[in-house]
Amino acid sequence: MVADIRAARQRGNTQESDIKPGDAIFFITGCGSPWMKNNDRFNSGKPSIMLEVVRCVTDKDVSLTGADTWAVEAGRTPTRASPSRAIRAANQARHPS
Repeated sequence: MVADIRAARQRGNTQESDIKPGDAIFFITGCGSPWMKNNDRFNSGKPSIMLEVVRCVTDKDVSLTGADTWAVEAGRTPTRASPSRAIRAANQARHPS
């Protein structure tokens, strides 16, 4: 959630204005901690970057996002594309490499 990003920024003593176009943002969820210790828990689900967060970082023209999860898109299914993927793709189209 956007509130989580704000809390992380406060812990890191950074301001929203510190996020510049072209920056990268990485989400640390800790979801990998049960790997090879509690595989049932590890395989039971995954944290995702929620749509409101995708919009927030896209509005800042962030060019790269990453996470310590095995997938970063919320709501992705084989038959339906993730809305977060669509928003990030639109941002990439505005700022091609």
